[in-house]
Amino acid sequence: MTLEMLTPLLKERFGDRLQVERGRLSLPTEPALVIRAAHPDVGDVVISDNGDEVILSIGSISHEHFNPYDPALSKEAAAAWLADRVATFLDHLLADRVLMWMALRGTAGEWRVVKEPPRRAPRSLLRRWFVWSGPLSP
Repeated sequence: MTLEMLTPLLKERFGDRLQVERGRLSLPTEPALVIRAAHPDVGDVVISDNGDEVILSIGSISHEHFNPYDPALSKEAAAAWLADRVATFLDHLLADRVLMWMALRGTAGEWRVVKEPPRRAPRSLLRRWFVWSGPLSP
């Protein structure tokens, strides 16, 4: 899957919030889709092409692979599937309905979609908690 097919579908939904940038990844000419961070502790969203899938990273917190895992899908159908899944995730993220954590030493991180934006961080001595708008207080 190429970002060229995915970009117009996501730009239609997220407009100017979504930028195409080169040089964000290992190759200076390799494009990535970027949404600038709402808070520097969270970091930018970077969506990159990985062949049949896209990888969505949020700062240094964590990343997710989006892949339809269906070789019978046409390239257009796979792009539509990816655009829908990525856009749905971004809708949740930008509405602060993705609860993210990162180990205090920065060695691990993860996220999960929640029904309502959390007001406080879950109790944890070894993790920092975030939503898109920034860190959560304990």
